[in-house]
Amino acid sequence: MRRLSLAGGLVLAALAVLAYLALGTSAAQGPTADAGPRPLAPDFLAPTFSGGASRLSDFRGQPVVVNFWASWCPPCRAEARELEHVWQAYRDRGVVFLGINVQDTEVGARTFLDEFGVTYPNVRDVADEVTAAYEVSSIPTTVFIDRNGRIVSYRLGQVSEQQLVARLEELLP
Repeated sequence: MRRLSLAGGLVLAALAVLAYLALGTSAAQGPTADAGPRPLAPDFLAPTFSGGASRLSDFRGQPVVVNFWASWCPPCRAEARELEHVWQAYRDRGVVFLGINVQDTEVGARTFLDEFGVTYPNVRDVADEVTAAYEVSSIPTTVFIDRNGRIVSYRLGQVSEQQLVARLEELLP
C-alpha cells in the first residue's frame, strides 16, 4: 500500500512537471498571437527613467512596439540587444519602441538599460497597472500596435530580431 501511494505521488508530481513545462514552453516559444479583431491598445501614463512621463497615445499615428521586461528575467536579457538593434534600424521610419519595466527595482532596471545600451524610451510600471491592462501574464511579452492605436499581435516569450523585422514590415506601408 505504501509503494502504491508513493507511486501515485510520483505520477502526480511528474504530471505537474509536464504541465508546467508545457505551459512554460508555449509562453517562451509560442508563436506571435494575432489579436483577432484588433482591439484599441489601452492608453497609459507611466514614469520614465529620465524623470518625466510617457503616454502611449502620444505615439498615435506611428507603429509602436511595446516590450514588457525585467532586469532579472533571462529571456529579457537575451533579447535586449536585438530590440535595441531593430529600434536603431527602424526609428527613422517612424517606428516607436517603448519598454515597460515590471516587477523590478529601479536600480536593477537602470543597470539593465545601461548594460545593454538601451536608447529607446522606457517606463516603470510600478503598480503593475499597465501590465494588468495588457493582460500580460509572463515576461518578456512584446505587443505590436498599428498606426491607429490598435493591437495587431502579442509575442509571448523572447522575440528575435527576425520576428521583430517581419512584424514591423507588415505594419509599415
